[in-house]
Amino acid sequence: MNASLALALLVKLTTTAISTGLLWLLAIASAQATSPPALSFELEAAPSVAVDSTDTVRAEVSPPPTPDRPADKAPLSIPPSATDAPIGTGHELAELPPPPSQIATAPPPTTTAPVAPVAPPEPEPVHMTTLADAGGLSFQLRDVPRQLVNLFTGGSDSEAQPQPIPDTAALPDALMPLFVGGAQSLVAIAVGSAEGTRTPAGDITPAYYGHVDPGNGVWNLGSFSYQHGAKSPEEADQRQLARLQQQATRLWRDAEHRGLQLSLEEWVNAIDLANQAPEAALDSGGYLDRLQESRRLNLAGAEAIAWARTRSYIDPDTQQWNAPGLGNTLASIMTDQERRVRAIARALDENATSISQYEEAITDRLLSMEVR
Repeated sequence: MNASLALALLVKLTTTAISTGLLWLLAIASAQATSPPALSFELEAAPSVAVDSTDTVRAEVSPPPTPDRPADKAPLSIPPSATDAPIGTGHELAELPPPPSQIATAPPPTTTAPVAPVAPPEPEPVHMTTLADAGGLSFQLRDVPRQLVNLFTGGSDSEAQPQPIPDTAALPDALMPLFVGGAQSLVAIAVGSAEGTRTPAGDITPAYYGHVDPGNGVWNLGSFSYQHGAKSPEEADQRQLARLQQQATRLWRDAEHRGLQLSLEEWVNAIDLANQAPEAALDSGGYLDRLQESRRLNLAGAEAIAWARTRSYIDPDTQQWNAPGLGNTLASIMTDQERRVRAIARALDENATSISQYEEAITDRLLSMEVR
């Protein structure tokens, strides 16, 4: 019994101490607050504890408020600075905006009439051509248009028109043996050897059938690297042989007028230079003028020929080199001319029969010519 009484006293003292401490804290907070006014908090009194005859402790606690039984204490006060709620006051219903008079509805989906499928066009009937109708297969190659060749080789359309074959009746009798045999003549083999289209013995090289000129980029054809519109290497040789006969005739008459005697090697080189660069062979300050100068310098043989050929590319008006396709320098031009002189010499060595025919035909004529 003493233990129960002591426990009840301890509980009452503890509850009283806690309530007293909370009251002191609230009093200090209210004293320090200035604005807004402090809310009022009232604590209920601690429940009383009574000791009955049975020595039990009974706590007397007020029952909680119910809707039919209001609370014993007044509600918390509202600060003067507070404003009314935006949706109403007290326990009245909030004033909401009136509902719209008509609710918008989505427009009904539009319907389109079904499109009838379009039938694909009927395929055109295919006519099967038989070999009999076509007259058989043809494997013949077509000629390549000259315009297409010019596109890749740098040629011009003006070269596409074949030139007429010149008249060769005026060729001197002494020079006829050089052209006997046409494409197999000494001139064709020797000049072709210098051009790289024939071997010294006269055989055909791949360049004979066509190649790009390294000097001007034009398409060359045949033994003489013809570039003036031939349809085949054979036609190119025929046309250039006729042209060289005219140029050889002009050189012969010029040499006769000068009283200049030329050896067979000098004649073939004169014709080869006319094939390579006609102005260097035929114009003033050309091959015959330079050949005379070489003799005054006591040059002879292949050395005199190479010297005369090289300096034939000097422009007589400007005294400057005029061989852009050969590099326009003394070294490059002389290298090319010496190479051609050697190629012609090898061709002459391989064709002794043609040489003997030439010597027999020209002996009397050469003996009557004086060197000036």
